[in-house]
Amino acid sequence: MGCEAPATVGKLVAVNTSGSYLWEVPLETEKPSGGFGCAPAAIPAAIYGTPAVEVEEGLVYVGSYNGKIYAINSSSGALRWVYPREGNLQPVVGGAVVALGRVYIGSSSGTLYALDAVTGDKEWEFQTGDKIWSTST
Repeated sequence: MGCEAPATVGKLVAVNTSGSYLWEVPLETEKPSGGFGCAPAAIPAAIYGTPAVEVEEGLVYVGSYNGKIYAINSSSGALRWVYPREGNLQPVVGGAVVALGRVYIGSSSGTLYALDAVTGDKEWEFQTGDKIWSTST
């Protein structure tokens, strides 16, 4: 078993349950400085964690290996916000969790972030003392 190289590079693509194309959003394509990937070389903006869907707000939240967290309109594919707005976090490998108006997501630096689900503003962060490689619960 192993990973197959994705059909697209540098974008998040949404498909419906039958596999038909809905929309795509380009992601930053900075070459990562290290890490791992499912292709022969690490793929810029690779997404390893499962995106979180917030039906009421109509948003999809996804963290990526480029150290960015994205909120994307689930109908149009338009980018609502990105965190951090400047710079990058350490790679985000696990998926996001949405609860009580916040997006919770960890980075490989060991920091757990709570972001406002609508604006992307940081509510708080917590240093866990070790890397976060999975989805928080």
